[in-house]
Amino acid sequence: MSSYTATAINSLLVTESGRIGEKIYRKKLNSSHWSKLVKQEQWPDEFGTAVSVMTLERSLPANALTWATMGYNPAGDATSPQTGGTDEGNCLPPNQTITFAQTLRSFNLKQTSLNSAPICVNDLRFPFQRKQQLGAMFDVLSENTVRVWDNRYRDEYFRNCGHKVILKNNAGSLVENTTTTVDPNVYTVSGTLFPTQAPAGYLTQAFLNNIALRLMRDGAGDGALTKNEGQPVFGLVCSPETSDQLIKDNADIRQDIRWVSSKAQDLLAPLGVSRVFRNYTHLVDFECPRYDYIAGQGFIRRPFYASTAATYGNKFDPNPDYESAAYEVSFVFHQDVFASMVPGTITAPGGNTKFDPQMYRGEFTWRNILDKDSNPDGNNGFFRAVYQSASKPIRPEWGYAIMHQRCRYNDTIVACTAS
Repeated sequence: MSSYTATAINSLLVTESGRIGEKIYRKKLNSSHWSKLVKQEQWPDEFGTAVSVMTLERSLPANALTWATMGYNPAGDATSPQTGGTDEGNCLPPNQTITFAQTLRSFNLKQTSLNSAPICVNDLRFPFQRKQQLGAMFDVLSENTVRVWDNRYRDEYFRNCGHKVILKNNAGSLVENTTTTVDPNVYTVSGTLFPTQAPAGYLTQAFLNNIALRLMRDGAGDGALTKNEGQPVFGLVCSPETSDQLIKDNADIRQDIRWVSSKAQDLLAPLGVSRVFRNYTHLVDFECPRYDYIAGQGFIRRPFYASTAATYGNKFDPNPDYESAAYEVSFVFHQDVFASMVPGTITAPGGNTKFDPQMYRGEFTWRNILDKDSNPDGNNGFFRAVYQSASKPIRPEWGYAIMHQRCRYNDTIVACTAS
């Protein structure tokens, strides 16, 4: 097994060739609100590989109701039931039948995993401050689990959004594409994710107010994050630049937010919310998806981190292409768009079969697997985490992904004026 070869682990821990300072520093990964926002459920075992969820749709009469004037029932004339007629009068008002409609949506369980580089016990005799180095490495692995779920929830909300729109101008005009077949975590995407044209507008409060009204008219108010003075409060997941632009580009909004105070802000404080305005609270995400638009290719997603060479291995730092991207996606968040389902562990399913307990939320566990060729003495091991989840669509029509211009982060992209 090549993963256990000596060349793979020589530089895992740094040795003290030349003097190294006493402290060992590490860079942390960025995290977001997504792990706190998305609903969590357990995957149902013994239901097959694909599970469907049924939504009983809103149903109404096909036509306007007809209202008949009430009077005395006919008695003995040609239309009376007593003489063979069919006019029931007061006993049978005009009638329509309400038919029921259901929508079935299927979803599947998906999985991935992460391994650390292998560690040989003999190589632990020589490195500098091995306990500190190993502790820092395990912290890096744990942070990767947080990042895995943040990215998974962000991308799955993106994919499940029933509305993917681009802004055409600052007045809030939009173009929407109802084709949602492209997975947003693919960095090169075609125009089927968004309409095949670049946005010509930036995000405005007027446009957000329009979406809030759409949601409330569609019944989404009951499942909003909270309520403020009886009105539903939805989440706006956006970058800090977009949040600042929405507030600072309009003097009236600045004054309204300056004096706003509500219990809703206290309820949302665990999410890092500091203010509620109109029907929204801003949930700042430093890694909102960003894109450039290239004619003939469509939208090109720019990763948040880029890899460069370190003294040993490769390091990941903020990507300059992400910082300079012309467009980004903001989300109107509703907690009922989808739910994340993670399976439970199976240890004794029956028939005298037994399995080691396995968690599927990305807990890193130590694995030392004996092998007569590559690890006969049990002195090579590694950390491993397994992730499994399914995204159950509930009300995707309540999710909005809005592609818009980025403004005011520097002077090289686009000059935005007050809306």
